[in-house]
Amino acid sequence: MSKKLPETNSESGEVDLGQLFKMIGSAFERLFSLIGNLLYKLFLSFVWLVFFVRKHFIKLVIAAALTFVLAMIKDSLSDPIYKSSAIIKQNYPTGENLYDLVDYYNALISRKDSTSLAEALGIPQSSTLNLVSFDVDPMVGENVRIKNYDDYLKSLDSSLSMDIGYEKYIENTQRQDYNLQKVSIRTINTFESRLVFQRIVKNLNSSDYFTREQEKDINELENERSAILRSLEESDSLQETYKKILEQPLDEINPGSQTSITIQGQENKLDTKEYELYNNDLALRRELVKIERKLENKKQIAELISSELSNGVIDDKIEILNLEMNRNVFYAILVPILLLLILLSAEFMRYLGRYKDKVQ
Repeated sequence: MSKKLPETNSESGEVDLGQLFKMIGSAFERLFSLIGNLLYKLFLSFVWLVFFVRKHFIKLVIAAALTFVLAMIKDSLSDPIYKSSAIIKQNYPTGENLYDLVDYYNALISRKDSTSLAEALGIPQSSTLNLVSFDVDPMVGENVRIKNYDDYLKSLDSSLSMDIGYEKYIENTQRQDYNLQKVSIRTINTFESRLVFQRIVKNLNSSDYFTREQEKDINELENERSAILRSLEESDSLQETYKKILEQPLDEINPGSQTSITIQGQENKLDTKEYELYNNDLALRRELVKIERKLENKKQIAELISSELSNGVIDDKIEILNLEMNRNVFYAILVPILLLLILLSAEFMRYLGRYKDKVQ
């Protein structure tokens, strides 16, 4: 009787395993059936949408054409808006000041306070009547973001840098944090905007806080430069001494002198020391070049590095998802899309109306 028990257990295990595979197969079958039905419904919806657009195609085309024509007529009857831009490089984190200045100028334009605006921008009061708005945007691409992220990680402790990912860094980076900012001015007439851009930079450079920071940085860099120059002078003097010793014949060195004790039989060691001094000089000179570059950058808190079309060009573009598009073309695309959404909403309401009586 005991011999039959293992066979019974084996048969039970085979039955359980078979049921398990059957359940898994059934689950996969239901899953694939669900996915198939979903794709089929999506396909039917797409076909229905195509036929719906086809049904109202003439309406959409007429809406696009009318919108484009009306936009062209509006442009021809209204005064053109001119746009001029400049790129400002911030050598110090003056982004908050720059964005506050732009907001302040726009507020003065909204209040039509031409007196305060003329005083703030350093232009005649009559010229302020041409101003429409100021804009500022960072000049930044993906490569710049990656480089800034890498520099940021290098400035942190290794234990902290592991906790800060790229996405988190970008999420916490503000628009004003980037050192290159593009300032744009919109006017109703051609306008010599270079003077305005120069005044904006002057206002940034006159900040008391950043002026003090600039003085401290320049003093620190000048001290570093002086220390490196002294080290180079001492190194040059020491190299001359090594050179003279190496050029001096050994038979001219007094064997009883202290020099003979330290020099005789050590030409290779002197050569090595001279080579080390040479490499040290190269490193110091490279560091000196970096310091000179930093000093050059620190001379200005902010600087105007380019001014595009300072007299302005007609502003008929609009930016969507980092792509520039003619404003009239954009409206001619937008209005038919809105019309299509309205027609879809009306069709959906009619569809719900069919089940109104059943629900009630």
